[in-house]
Amino acid sequence: MNKFQIIPPSLRQLQRPWFSKHGNPRVEGMMRLGSRIEARYPDRAPIIKQWVSGGAGTVFEDPAAADPKLIRSFLELSKGQYHEITDKIESARARDELELFLASRGVELVGRGGSPAALMNHDVTREILRVLSILPVSHFGHDHFTRFRLGGWGGGAAKFSRYQDPEVHLFTFATRGPLRNLYALMLHEIGHSFIRTLPKQYLEVLDEARKKLHKTNGIFGVDYLHGSHERRGHCLSSLKEFVPELYLMYVTQGAFTKEGLDLYSKNSKDDDPPSYINRYLENLPPKDSRLLSAIWNLYKKCFEGIEYI
Repeated sequence: MNKFQIIPPSLRQLQRPWFSKHGNPRVEGMMRLGSRIEARYPDRAPIIKQWVSGGAGTVFEDPAAADPKLIRSFLELSKGQYHEITDKIESARARDELELFLASRGVELVGRGGSPAALMNHDVTREILRVLSILPVSHFGHDHFTRFRLGGWGGGAAKFSRYQDPEVHLFTFATRGPLRNLYALMLHEIGHSFIRTLPKQYLEVLDEARKKLHKTNGIFGVDYLHGSHERRGHCLSSLKEFVPELYLMYVTQGAFTKEGLDLYSKNSKDDDPPSYINRYLENLPPKDSRLLSAIWNLYKKCFEGIEYI
């Protein structure tokens, strides 16, 4: 695999805030938790159907969510984030392509209850394949990642997605919700399988780094689900969350070495944002910057020398 992998736009969006500073907080909160416009009976207005629990698939209808102004705001903010099946034949082809890709890497694609994975919009399914294709082959098909489940629901504490060795499972909350959550959750859960492959000495080093960063709050959060502040706290809460969240960050937050930054600068367009991780490192106190750079270099080694630009 190429030493440098281009971050697709679907992932590059995770380098930026989800919403502008002058948005509609109520609608933004609905979107973060996968709410969507639902048509009702012919004589009743559409409503924003809101999730109560992403794990159980419970929803509720707030009468105020039928307010036309709220719906217009939701439709405006949600553009490009929700995709329905528009072509069943093409969607089936895309699912077959994803199934073959995963099978070639030793991973079975399954759906609810072990049945074939449900159809998704073909563009979204192919984007999932594109994202997976920039990961090292060795991150698939090992003892801790042999099944990839799309759709259905979980139980217990898991609300949006789950890793249950050796299965990565994206709930219907993710597969039918906003794409930003879908791609972020997918990489985070694969990160849970990744942590199982790390040698003990790596885990010890990473846990020491996590504890130091926890004291200084010297790490950012990727803006998905409840937001960047919540994700930062989630990341620093324990080693078992720190390693998967940094897996997502490593793939999505841009170049950090001089060679990677030079290559990105050479190939980028004028309006392309600079690497988020590099900008963040430059504004950290030297001690934290060196620590995060060391973590990124450890991840680079675990990613077979691949850097994402």
